[in-house]
Amino acid sequence: MIPRRFLPELWRSSGSPIFFAVGMLWVGLAYAQERLALDMIKVTGLEHEIIEINPNKVVAIREPRPQGRAVHNKANCTVLTADGKFVAVLEHCAEVERRLEQAK
Repeated sequence: MIPRRFLPELWRSSGSPIFFAVGMLWVGLAYAQERLALDMIKVTGLEHEIIEINPNKVVAIREPRPQGRAVHNKANCTVLTADGKFVAVLEHCAEVERRLEQAK
């Protein structure tokens, strides 16, 4: 928020256009933040931490190979994101895929 001392005397009244514009921007940012939070899916990491993943950035979902798990023995699914990150999760891939479908 802009301190009142930086605004010209003309704009200092509470009904002025600049305060209306700042208020509308604040409402818009709050709505966008709430909307983004709804689009994220939550999965459980290997250390039982909650990880939020943007479903629009998921490139692939892979089950661990039976010969040898390259990520970790506890990982039931690996999610590959568009920025090149591998996220190993405790949920099975069917559950992750179901959550992705619900979010889209």
